[in-house]
Amino acid sequence: MSELEQEMDTPLPSFEELIRKKIKFRVGGVDFELDNSKMDFNEQTLLEYFHTEGMIYSYLGNMLNTLEKAFKLASNKYDSKYYSMFKYFKNEGASDKLAEASSKCDPEVETLKDKLVELEAGVNLLKMHLKAWDKNHENAQSAGHQIRKEMDIGARKSREDVMMDITKLEPR
Repeated sequence: MSELEQEMDTPLPSFEELIRKKIKFRVGGVDFELDNSKMDFNEQTLLEYFHTEGMIYSYLGNMLNTLEKAFKLASNKYDSKYYSMFKYFKNEGASDKLAEASSKCDPEVETLKDKLVELEAGVNLLKMHLKAWDKNHENAQSAGHQIRKEMDIGARKSREDVMMDITKLEPR
């Protein structure tokens, strides 16, 4: 069974597992962690959520910058190695198609290409995680507005009730 077939046979996590899952990966000696549980909030924790989300978003932005830099550097290494191999095979008398195929089959070029694929997957994963944070921010703002609206309605009703009670009092 090939690696691709093994990857396809790996069961997908359930929705509940995915919500609580911490995704950890390492790039260029730097450890990264994406924690979906940090997006949780409710009426009691909304203020704390708003206080911490900016810092988390900044951290994620720095992570994305680091990954994109690593991706570009790896891409440059891949291109350099690929073109040097292409040139080598052309100088050996190979046709363009044969030089291209031989260059792509070089073990070092394949290793660099695999690293590019991994880095690209990390960049895409982080971009999707940032999109989830954007959507979560919108949801938190909406929840905050709704809570404020309910509090205003409750306060207005309380004032009206007090005023009604005052008007019901008999003068002494």
